[in-house]
Amino acid sequence: ASEDDKTRFLQEARAAASLTHPNICTIFAIEEYTEEGESGSRFFFAMEYLEGKTLRHSMNDIGIQRALDIGHQVAEGLAAAHDRGIVHRDVKAENIMARPDGRVQIMDFGLAKVRGGSALTKAGSTVGTIGYMSPEQIQGMDVDHRADIFSLGVLLYEMASGSLPFKGVHDAAIMYEIVNVQPPPPSEIKNNVPAELDRIIGKCLAKDREDRYQSARDIAVDLKILRKQSGSGIIAGTASGVQRPASSGSREAIPQPSAPSPAAVEGTASGVASPGSSPSGSAIPAIPNRKPLYFGGGALLLLAVIASLWYFSGGSSSSVISSMVVLPFENVGNNPDLEYLSDGVTEGIINKVSRIPNLRVIPRSAAFRFKGSTKDPKSIGDELGVDAVLSGRLVQRGDRLDMTLELIDVKAYSQMWGESYRRTMNDLMTVQDEIVGEVEGKIRPGSGRASAENPATETKDPVAYKLYLQGKYYWNKRTAPDLEKALSYFQQAVALDPSYARAHLGAAETYLLQGQYSDKRSADVLAMAESEALKSLALDNSLGEAHAALGMVRERYWDWQGAEKEFKLAVEKAPAYATSYHWYSIYLSMMGKQSEALSVIQKGAELDPYSPIILVNLAIGYIHAGDMTAAGEVLRKIQAIDPLFFFSNVWLTAVYEAEGRKAEAIRNLDRLELGNLSSNNLGFVGFYYGELGLRAKADSLLRVLITKSTRENSDPVAVAMVYCGLGNADSAMVWLGKAFNQPDKSQTLPNTRSWREFGLVHNDPRYIALMKQIGIM
Repeated sequence: ASEDDKTRFLQEARAAASLTHPNICTIFAIEEYTEEGESGSRFFFAMEYLEGKTLRHSMNDIGIQRALDIGHQVAEGLAAAHDRGIVHRDVKAENIMARPDGRVQIMDFGLAKVRGGSALTKAGSTVGTIGYMSPEQIQGMDVDHRADIFSLGVLLYEMASGSLPFKGVHDAAIMYEIVNVQPPPPSEIKNNVPAELDRIIGKCLAKDREDRYQSARDIAVDLKILRKQSGSGIIAGTASGVQRPASSGSREAIPQPSAPSPAAVEGTASGVASPGSSPSGSAIPAIPNRKPLYFGGGALLLLAVIASLWYFSGGSSSSVISSMVVLPFENVGNNPDLEYLSDGVTEGIINKVSRIPNLRVIPRSAAFRFKGSTKDPKSIGDELGVDAVLSGRLVQRGDRLDMTLELIDVKAYSQMWGESYRRTMNDLMTVQDEIVGEVEGKIRPGSGRASAENPATETKDPVAYKLYLQGKYYWNKRTAPDLEKALSYFQQAVALDPSYARAHLGAAETYLLQGQYSDKRSADVLAMAESEALKSLALDNSLGEAHAALGMVRERYWDWQGAEKEFKLAVEKAPAYATSYHWYSIYLSMMGKQSEALSVIQKGAELDPYSPIILVNLAIGYIHAGDMTAAGEVLRKIQAIDPLFFFSNVWLTAVYEAEGRKAEAIRNLDRLELGNLSSNNLGFVGFYYGELGLRAKADSLLRVLITKSTRENSDPVAVAMVYCGLGNADSAMVWLGKAFNQPDKSQTLPNTRSWREFGLVHNDPRYIALMKQIGIM
């Protein structure tokens, strides 16, 4: 009708025609023609012919599995459009075509803005179809792609439950519900709806668009995962089996993200008081200015009255949060080159939220058991016994980093907070502080902030921080090749920022592990570990983890008083750091203080109940106490976590042997892959082969270890251990003497006092004299 309309039509039609995707109806041409007898031309577009039915015509025939499939396809189509900056604005069942081959395609892309969708909406105000419109569309605000996400949530709700989420006898009532009322979860309408689908739909329908999914692709991924689970029959419970707050008949029974302002009108209707005080004196928040809706006076009056009643009703109270877990962030797209980033961001947030006062935070080892898990947050929270679960997703696009987070109240099974962040890689450190600040504000409203970390502990160099994250990623893998990679990254981080205390600490911890997981010369790695630990403490003496590392260095230098001093400082300055208790318990065991060692390692296991190495030392503590039953229970728990963890299998072999279960003990040993084991670990295997009567296998490993000792930096203690298994005390003492007399102090010789593998010589006068020379008897 006007040049402006024509210009807008061409602009939007061309944008829609630029979309090529299997789930979008294709536009082939945009042309104009002149009717005979007319003076002006008309525009038209030629679109793909689609055979099938719209979802409106087949809504009653949609089951849950098909609904998930349709939702996934629609989300993929929307994601492709949003990537091009195009918003549909009118996603609804009538605009989705279901083809006979199962594919669905979105129609009328980009044209809803021109054509409108309701008799109530006028050009320049709101656009869309009542019932599918987002709160911001209702309020006349500018809309973005998140309006489509809300509409997709309505569509999913309708397919899952068989009815629209927002109902009313007239359009004004529907609009009020969209802005103010949280619909019941679909599972309360149909009991076969999975709890995870409730969650997905609820997040799509968040009133505040900042609390919704921030990407249609994220919805597509979640629906795809749920569809696989549902199809395989392993879906983690349906909503009917999930504990929910008792419904009071109110549609706000399930707590949701913060609600927006309850009305989107400017001014008041005639005869309705302006916002002020309630009759009881309680203040009513002012209604913010919005673009006016085009309602009749009666509808406006109705909305104003209902809005006032909504304000008088008050809010719901939140649970007290005293514990939480930060789940491993999902690496969207499973890019192996970014795995270090998702792991590192998770670990960084764990470290920071751990400083929130009076909050128990599940440690990394326990949280990372759920990496890649399809369990819903409530199930994980219940399993770990925590009040809140923080989960996140991370995707990198060039130098841009997109992060989406959600904080779930486990008891109420509701979202406490959700946010999306779009930052550059250079903002990686600051965005973690923002996230922790938001989380703390939700679980500790009005309280003091978490104690800040010493600035020297961290770095301001984003490249150094990225290198540090890569180092931690490989350090956690605990293999000789991965430790080499970790050390390289930590060294590069230190080279960029010599004042980066945590990077120095990472290098120190890597050197310490190299003494255990590789055959590097102990004197070399120990000296470097000491140097890096001291540098870290010079930059930040409050860093408890660095005191723990230095304590281990002092122990391996046979500086017993220095070791105990550092371990005590580590426990004092980082009381939630489980490794300090782990290493301190090893020291106490060497000193012959077995009951005290057991008490300390029990504390470490309480802090980190899923760390295989900490649990192994807990089992060893029970073995020293003569409680083989408790030791076996702990070791079998480790096998449930990591069936191939070396030390759990070794010590479970000891338990089976003590219980007379020789066949199971041998079977346990045969599970081990010996190719990548260090000399010390081969010594354990050789000992048990000998003790179990498998002399040929023990002799074979003995020859390997003796050969290695002549040309590598192999610890003589490993050879002595095999001789103990073979019952040869004299040869064992010869090799223990070599360990004592070698130029470098043996890192494992003092441990033999607490290792049951050396029980053959524990009462030998030669051994006792050796331990006295070392200074631990």
